[in-house]
Amino acid sequence: MKLCASVENSSAAMADIVGTLILLHTAKVSALKYCTNERCIHVLDDCIAALRGVHVIEVPEIEAGAGTPVGDAPALLNLLDYLQMEIGEGLQDKALGEKIGECSALLMANQSLSRQPIYAEASPTKH
Repeated sequence: MKLCASVENSSAAMADIVGTLILLHTAKVSALKYCTNERCIHVLDDCIAALRGVHVIEVPEIEAGAGTPVGDAPALLNLLDYLQMEIGEGLQDKALGEKIGECSALLMANQSLSRQPIYAEASPTKH
């Protein structure tokens, strides 16, 4: 992660990390529901531990162990894709981003999912 030059940037960066940790926890709670492959759960645990270890952050939502899973397995796949991008590019941790990609692949295999475009192209209406 880049070192921030000001307190404002530092606060914003910390907010990004906390938000990412909360999303990782949501992904873990969701994976417990939708993915029977324990490797995916372990990968998410590793990512949470790595971010918390580097940044020494306590997040009440994670400490409580509670959380609401996303609506279904395809929504979890979209969340994992977002987290992979956010961690790899936003937080500049390519190795953790790749781990999230591994979890996505495990979920896809476990649920027989394929990637679908998030927004379907609008078809022209006939008059």
